[in-house]
Amino acid sequence: VITLNSNSSVFGVDITGGQNGLYATHVNNLAISDVNVSGTSGDGIQMINVDGYMMNNVTISQTGGLGALLQNVNDSMINGLTISQTTGSALYYNCGMNVRMSGLNVDATGATDDAVRIHTQTNAVFTNFDIRNSTHNGLSIGSSTIVKFDQIKLTDVLGNGLQTDQSGTFTFAHLNMTNIGGTGLVLNNTPLVSVDNSVFTNVTNVIGYLNTEYYISGSGNVATGQTTLFTGTTTGGSIQFTTPNATAP
Repeated sequence: VITLNSNSSVFGVDITGGQNGLYATHVNNLAISDVNVSGTSGDGIQMINVDGYMMNNVTISQTGGLGALLQNVNDSMINGLTISQTTGSALYYNCGMNVRMSGLNVDATGATDDAVRIHTQTNAVFTNFDIRNSTHNGLSIGSSTIVKFDQIKLTDVLGNGLQTDQSGTFTFAHLNMTNIGGTGLVLNNTPLVSVDNSVFTNVTNVIGYLNTEYYISGSGNVATGQTTLFTGTTTGGSIQFTTPNATAP
């Protein structure tokens, strides 16, 4: 286990065993790069109350807890995070401002919770995600605002593909969902949503509205092999698909 203090850097190490592979709390300015974490009894990485966080090319596997817990981590830049064989969620990012994350690769085989959980984010951009093999939801998002998701791939998910709750001002572009057992995109109490240039293949229900009475929009979307395009109602806007009879309620 490596515990980090403020203004610390970790480069090019393999960490095996222990409770939490990398740990920090109430610190500033951390940099982690080219690190492999495996075989922990707890979380692979646990960062709590960190301002200024950079992570590049990190691999986490075979954890007894979460792959990575990021709790109240602000002003973060994460690029290249691969996670597999976790007991809990691969990633739980709870509370963050000014977050930029790209290149998340998750194999959720064996995980007992949603593959990726992202909550309480403000001014965040998430791009180039590849999430697969989840027996729960692929990606759940709650209590967040001003968030953009681009190039998000979800494959072989037994639950819902991407589910939002109590959030607002979301932009989704280039979603690619295949073989989703539940609903592809669930919008629960989430106003001001746009969905553009996305592809849904073999998704039982493409979009579901739960307690959502707000404006949604979108174009350039494709859905094939679905049972239904829309469940629930919304009071304004429409999301366009190339599939026949695809006007939102």
